Amino acid sequence: MLDVKPLPSDPNLWRCEDVSTWLKKIGMTKYADLIAFKHKVDGKCLLALTDTDLKEPPVSINCLGDIKKILFAIEKLNPKVIELCSPNNSNPQRYTNGKAYGKDNLLVEFNEQSLMSISGEDIVTTTRRAEIIEDEDSLLNTLSRSTDGTSTVQLISREEIIRQVERPDTYFKSLAKLAIAFTYSSLSFLVTSFVMVLVHDRVPDTKMYPPLPDIVLDNVPHIPWAFDMCETIGVVLAIVWFTVLLFHKERVIIARRMFSLLGTVFLLRCFTMLITSLSVPGIHLQCEAR
Repeated sequence: MLDVKPLPSDPNLWRCEDVSTWLKKIGMTKYADLIAFKHKVDGKCLLALTDTDLKEPPVSINCLGDIKKILFAIEKLNPKVIELCSPNNSNPQRYTNGKAYGKDNLLVEFNEQSLMSISGEDIVTTTRRAEIIEDEDSLLNTLSRSTDGTSTVQLISREEIIRQVERPDTYFKSLAKLAIAFTYSSLSFLVTSFVMVLVHDRVPDTKMYPPLPDIVLDNVPHIPWAFDMCETIGVVLAIVWFTVLLFHKERVIIARRMFSLLGTVFLLRCFTMLITSLSVPGIHLQCEAR
């Protein structure tokens, strides 16, 4: 008969020797030395063990029944175990050891009471609240504020969080947003064209205001075809971009973001052209006022 010594009440304080004793106590003697001593698993590591940790190297337990027995026993060690139900799945899942298996966040709905004083009379009000939490400490703190002793805890993914905050996009809603972005961009282009006409009439006299000095360009000979090559490269990049946009799955979303960015950039360009009057960048450019 095994001489099993009493273990500390808090598994987080267990040493490797305590983990070995506990494994022997639950009938997993053959894994006691392997888990506790060879892999140096103490109490905190024990509570963090998962199905993957036990069945894959370096532990590599090849008996499914033993793996499940160890996991069930670990869950019993931690009193902070809560049953969870996913909104899209009626089967309860376990939340333990500070993590929810297969999901990132938890949606907790609970009743919270507060005391209000109206005309000298104390009135208790009950408010239904919902919070999204990510770790065990936040979960326990939230549940402690529940006044009716019960709370609805649901597994919730990042996509479901976005879905609850924003209304889902419909086909016509997406097209409406695209039309607004296109209109905004078109207006920005129109304003830019008008501002360029005004700026063109205010070009400084090159004799009075020569080109600004440039350390690099002043020492590099002028290349006549360089400007045309820049335009050619720009056209090629534009063709590549619109080809990608045409075959992209989310082309409507990308297109409206593109129009929004272009409209904003050209609108800011209008302000900079109006408030800044620079000299002609080079003597090879023919840029004169009418």
